[in-house]
Order: sequence, then C-alpha cells, then structure tokens
Amino acid sequence: MNSSAKIFLISGIILIFLISSCSEEYKWIPVGAFGGQDDGGDSAADGKFYEPRSMDIGFNGTIYVLDTENDRFQVFDSNFTWLETEGGLDPDGIELGKFQDPEGIAVRVIDANISHVYITDTRNHRVEIRFQNYTFNNETNETTVNNSWVEFGQRCYSDCNYDNHIYFEGPKDIEVGSDGTIYVADTGDDRIQIIHPDLKAPAVIFDGSDSPDGRLNSPEGIAVDSRGNIYVADTGNNKIRIFDPTGVQLRSFGGYGSGEREFNEPSGIDIDDEGHIFVADRGNSRIQIFGLSGNYMTEFGNETCSSYIYDDGGNISLHMGGFCYPNDVRVADGKLYVADSAVFNNSA
Repeated sequence: MNSSAKIFLISGIILIFLISSCSEEYKWIPVGAFGGQDDGGDSAADGKFYEPRSMDIGFNGTIYVLDTENDRFQVFDSNFTWLETEGGLDPDGIELGKFQDPEGIAVRVIDANISHVYITDTRNHRVEIRFQNYTFNNETNETTVNNSWVEFGQRCYSDCNYDNHIYFEGPKDIEVGSDGTIYVADTGDDRIQIIHPDLKAPAVIFDGSDSPDGRLNSPEGIAVDSRGNIYVADTGNNKIRIFDPTGVQLRSFGGYGSGEREFNEPSGIDIDDEGHIFVADRGNSRIQIFGLSGNYMTEFGNETCSSYIYDDGGNISLHMGGFCYPNDVRVADGKLYVADSAVFNNSA
C-alpha cells in the first residue's frame, strides 16, 4: 500500500464471484464489484449505496439491491449497468412504494418482462410488494408493463387479532416461493411467519421455542429450499437452524465464536441447487459454506475489513480481498453475490 494513501470507511458495495465445486471443495474467483457511498437519501446518485443490506437475483442475472439507508432499491443488469431506482423515505408508513430503513428484498420472476418485488419496510413494520402486469393499448397495438403497489402487515400494540390480521415487529429478511408463498423473518418478535399469496392471516407462525435450541433470537436471514424447508440465520443465538414447512426444527449447528461452524451475528443465508448452505458471517467478516447436513466445507474473507482501490472517477478498480461487513449473500447461476455494507476505500 502507498504510504500516502488515505484510508476511510465507505458504505458499501456488491461483490460477485464465480464459484465451482468439486466433490466437497469450493473454489471462487472474483469477477466484479460495483457501488460506492452516497448518503444523499432522495438525492443520492444512481448506482451508489448507503449500507446495502439485502439483494436478490432476477431474470437473466438482473441484480436487485436494497439501498437501505437511502430508503430505496436499485436494479442492475448482469453487467452491473444501472437500470432503475425506486423508493424514497416515508417515516409514517402511509405511502406505497416508499420506505423507512427497509432491510429485506425478494424477487419473484414471472417471465422475461414481469418480476414482482417484495420488500420488508422494517421500521414501518410492514411488507410492500411491487406487482407488475401487462397492459395492451388497442389504439397503438402496443403492450406495456405497469407497476402497482400493495402492502400488508402492521405493528401490534395490544389485543391483536391474529385470525384476521398480520402483525410484524421490525421484519428484516423475506423470501418468496414460486407459488407466491411469502416467508418473513419477523426479527423484532423473534419468529418466522409464512403468508399465503392472498395476503390474509399467516398460514404458519413459529419461534422455535418447542425445539432443543429454544426460542429464536432476532433472526435476520431466511432461505427456503425446493421442499419448503426453512433455513434461518438465528442472529442473536449465533446459529443456523433448519425447520420443516410446519415450523418443526429438523437440525441446527453453530454457536458463538470465530472457528469453523461458529458465528458472530450471522445475517444473510442462501442455498444452492445442490443444497449447500452459504452464510454471511457478518461479525467475523467472512462467508462460510456448509454441506446439506451442516458439515463445514470452506470459508473466505477474514476478520479485517476489505480493501479496495478506487480510480479518480470513483469507480472500483481493484478488489484486494476480504470483507468488512457482509450483510447478505445470494447464489445464482454459478455466481456468488455478497452485499458488503461497509468497506475500506484506499485512495492514494
């Protein structure tokens, strides 16, 4: 490092790696990164972030990034070119398509042009959905894609009726099944909720209290496999826990620490097509990878914040390895995507 370099914390970037597995060994190759800090809120530049805490992958590698502290989400193509930005601050929870510290995003792909976007509006204690649909204009014979927003959920203060309402307390992560079933990490209430596509009362609510590991503690990450089993990053208990579709715990692993199969605030979690489990071990500044049974396979990253070199235009020109605050992880089409909410920028 140049001795005259200035080192300061920025927030944050998205990193992409090619991954491949051979037997029980995983390899990864850095292939790209994009982002950088702009904390301007509604006036923040497109393509920049302020603590991106969640992301998902849509059709043909499209990347949806939840720009949490700017209260918006942004969409990029597979070459990291910016496509759109939507959102803005709503501190009162009354405007659709606006948020207050949103922390979870999921995308349900319908076809090449239609993708529904699900967002946990964390501090407004609700979930918002941007539905897309086709509209045909008889006069011009043109078909266009239109967006519409709906919301569900509210904060429970007292005498809550769970038969007819959905309540959240600071929900963070969210997943959506191919049939539209919604899975929410209801972080502030230490539980998981499963909601039917009709958005009525929850189909299943569980908190793990009847399992050997006891009640969930501020779960921040959730993933669902093809059988409907639910993988939870039990952040406060520093464990990964797997439940069946009815909320019965199947197995768990982890505990506090920095060794193999140990965690310090695990946050993001995802599963590949072969059942391997990828965990953003946020407090240990690393990604850990496990087999289907929870057996340790490998890790990358370290306990020292990432270092990146930026050119004069503010673009990332070199990734020097490691992570600082990996908050979320996604696996798709042989690539691993990491949302690093805070990194070091080295500027000569």
